[in-house]
Formats: sequence, structure tokens, C-alpha cells
Amino acid sequence: MSATRNQKCSLLLLTVAVLSRFTGVAGGCAAGYFGPLQPRVLLVHTESQLTLVDNVASKLMSTGNFATVGSFDATSSGPSPSVLASYDALLVWASPNILFYDSTQIGNLLADFWDQGGTVVLTSAANVLNRIQGRFGQSYSLIGGGGGLIQAADTIGAVLEPNSPLMADVSSLHADAAAGSSGVTANGGVVVARWTSNRPLVVRGARAGRLVAELNLYPLAKSSSVPSGWVGSGTELMRNALLYSTCAPCGAGNYSLGGTPSCDACPAGTASGA
Repeated sequence: MSATRNQKCSLLLLTVAVLSRFTGVAGGCAAGYFGPLQPRVLLVHTESQLTLVDNVASKLMSTGNFATVGSFDATSSGPSPSVLASYDALLVWASPNILFYDSTQIGNLLADFWDQGGTVVLTSAANVLNRIQGRFGQSYSLIGGGGGLIQAADTIGAVLEPNSPLMADVSSLHADAAAGSSGVTANGGVVVARWTSNRPLVVRGARAGRLVAELNLYPLAKSSSVPSGWVGSGTELMRNALLYSTCAPCGAGNYSLGGTPSCDACPAGTASGA
């Protein structure tokens, strides 16, 4: 074996050792992909009650899958590059009644973040009524942004890909007013699960070899402040979408957590709890 190949194998063995720390993490990467340990997440939103945003952050942190979860109110401006540099992934949503500061600028900002290697997961109501335009709305979003806003009782319906990492630990979901888009898939989106009303609930896709996920789910859980919020596995859906979307393609080499590592091929089911 050449010196270069020896060096490559040594690096891959070290990678396997690092990835062994993923053992037991629910959700995560699809076959042939690996992801970071505990991504840093920023919630980009338009909520007026920050306690509701804090509740989303607390639920995500409670999973143990994230290093930190911060928040940014995007009603008057977008997060600066210096703010974004501290995060690996953005979970983006809009209150049904409050718009982003500028639909085109926020869309271009999200596209720039993604192009620079960051993860963006859109949720409702960011993906309705063209609230995210610019490059992200046109070419990245997986649910057509021109769909109208629907706020009606709904329950998780058909799960078309039950073995997907996007559905890990998801057992139930209901909302008395499931705020979301009436739009259909866009930019090559594939429906993983639907609401009973047949609207897409979980959509996956790929862009430039990287995974993308989008949720037609308003992130706020049911509470005294949000009586129509979701009940059930909403936290798991958000966690899964974030982990799935932070995954990157495996390079050459065996990243399997079991057996003797080799330098031959990237196997199925790697990292992030796959």
C-alpha cells in the first residue's frame, strides 16, 4: 500500500473513532452520509412572544442532540454574517400573522448560508404565500411557496418512507389548527410523510449532493398561549430534519461503526445514529 494510501487509511481510522461517538443518537443521516456531533442551531423566526421561541429551543436542547440553540427575530433584519458564523444550522419559521423583514433579502441570505456549507430547514409558515422569496424560495425550498396558509385540524397521515431517518421516533402528531402550506412539492422534493388532509408534512430532497429537509409544521407546541399548537412528536420531527440536513456525503473509506475499518467504500447507514 502506498504512503499516500497509508495516510488516507490512518485518517479514516481516526474518523471512525470520532464517529463512534454517534452511537445511540436517534434520527440522523441517510445511507452514505455522515454528520457533525451536536450541531449548533439558530432559530430564525417572526414571533412576537419570545417565550414561545424559548420553548422550541428548550425542546430541541432536551433531545441531547444539539450543542446550543439560539434565536433571532427576523421581523426587522436578518442575522449578520458574524452571527451566522456561530451556527451550523438554521430552523426557520414565521408566525402566521407576522412577516419577515424582507422576503427577497431573507431568501438570499438563507441561500448564501446554505451555499457556504450551512444547513437550512424551513417550517411553516415560512413556506407559504411567498414569504421566503429570493434564491432560496425559488431554487432551494421543497414546498412551493405560493401555496396558501391553511389553519385547520389535522393529524399525521400516510408515512411513505417509514424507515427514513426523518421519521425516527415519530409516533403521533395532531394540531387543532395545523398552520401550514397548501402548496405542492418543488425543486425535486420527495414526500416522506403527509398530513391526513394529504398536504405534505415531511419533504426531503438533495442539492449539489447534499441533503435537504423541509417541514410543513408550525414549530409551536400546544400550550395555554398556543391552544392550537401540535401535540405528539413535533420535537422529534424538527430534530430529525436538522440532523438529516447537516449530513454530508461520505468520502472513500469505511465509516462503519462495527467491525474492522477499511479504505474501500462508504457503506450504508453511517453516523448520526443511522
